[in-house]
Amino acid sequence: MISLLDRVKKVKSKNFMEAVAAGSAMVAFADGLVRPEEVDKLLEYVRMDENLRVFDSLEVLETFEKYIHQFEFDFQIGKEKALKTIRRIDRNTEKARLLILVCIAIGSADGEFDNNQRLVVREMCRILGIDHRRFDLNLRAPSPQDFPKGKESRPRRALPHNIPDWMKNPPRLHAPSKKQENLPEWMRNPPRLPEPSKQKENLPDWMKHPPEPQKQAERKDNVPDWMRNPPRLPEPAKQKENLPEWMQNPPKMQKQAERKDRLPDWMQNPPKVDPRSEKQDNVPEWMKKQ
Repeated sequence: MISLLDRVKKVKSKNFMEAVAAGSAMVAFADGLVRPEEVDKLLEYVRMDENLRVFDSLEVLETFEKYIHQFEFDFQIGKEKALKTIRRIDRNTEKARLLILVCIAIGSADGEFDNNQRLVVREMCRILGIDHRRFDLNLRAPSPQDFPKGKESRPRRALPHNIPDWMKNPPRLHAPSKKQENLPEWMRNPPRLPEPSKQKENLPDWMKHPPEPQKQAERKDNVPDWMRNPPRLPEPAKQKENLPEWMQNPPKMQKQAERKDRLPDWMQNPPKVDPRSEKQDNVPEWMKKQ
């Protein structure tokens, strides 16, 4: 029978147990593969801690597997739910620091605490208000052992348990020979084009022996006479003979002296008038006396 004190401890430690299970699942799944050493480390700590000792190992393991299944379904969804459970722990308390130490122990259980697991624990420190520099959470440089040698490859990430078999083992494509068997006859053995010599035999005669172009001398014989000997234009002297008389001998322009002789006398010698006397004749009498 569980004593009353154990029941009280179990109620008080419920949030802490779920936070330990969520943080452990988050660190264990950070590298894509949950190893047995990490699960054994979690159960060993549950048996040692006085607050978690009241919980059955099977109950802790079921809570841990619940978060692992959420990570397998979708990593971001599982991460949000795990961090939501971790936020229930009071910030910067003894339980918060103890949770970080448990997660570091879970990550180092298989002998390799890689950078992905270190980044997850550093994010927990930020949420719980703890300085991650108090712990050995610096990222390490990659070592030659991290790179595959030859044909060796890194361990594959564990596939989710709910993936159907046809997705785990997809059918392989047929080989080219099997593909070719399904093709129709005319695609497997397409008709070949006839050779150039045979193609020429099927051409009509006018294409086999096209007419040769005529030479320039032969072409000139077919030209009419008026194109071979075009009429020449008359010379300039002969052109002048065909002009009328008035255009051949145009009248000469009269000089200015000859033109003046033909003018009448009154125009040749106009009378001179005194401008002053003429003006005075037109002035009225009363103005002349002044």
